[in-house]
Amino acid sequence: LHIYTIIFGYFVGLLMVGQWYRTKEIRTAVFASGIFMATFLWHLYYLKFDNIQYYSIPLALYFFGLGHFFKKQKSDSSDAMDIIAGGTLILPTFLQAVGDLKGHWYALLLGVEGILVLFAGISLGKNNYRYIGLLALGLAVFSQTYDYITSLPRWLVTGIAGLVFLGLAI
Repeated sequence: LHIYTIIFGYFVGLLMVGQWYRTKEIRTAVFASGIFMATFLWHLYYLKFDNIQYYSIPLALYFFGLGHFFKKQKSDSSDAMDIIAGGTLILPTFLQAVGDLKGHWYALLLGVEGILVLFAGISLGKNNYRYIGLLALGLAVFSQTYDYITSLPRWLVTGIAGLVFLGLAI
């Protein structure tokens, strides 16, 4: 039953692409791409992929693509799509880097994702991509140094954090 539903989902997506080609409406294109993405994620689930990165990376690429598409269409939703894409890409990997026994591998993956998004931001000239890449790199480092930071005396951590905040305020 599942495979026929997946095939039907792809077929409906193709029909919606034909409708978009005929009408050239942006909403139809977004709806068609959403059908394709939902069917693709369901297909991954049907194939028994159980690691969250198999779902979050394609979904983040989809949202990045929507953001780029909205930017070309001069839509206000471009920045929101970029932020949603960054959260979809970074958050699952960060949570695995912090809470998993093999967290160092996920931190490495988070760092690689951050570098790739940072390079994309530099080459495309998009500040949101740069900020997302820098955030991913910072979270990758934080996920691996959290235990060391919390083992320091509280007064030292508070003092350093205060100096950093004062330095940022100036």
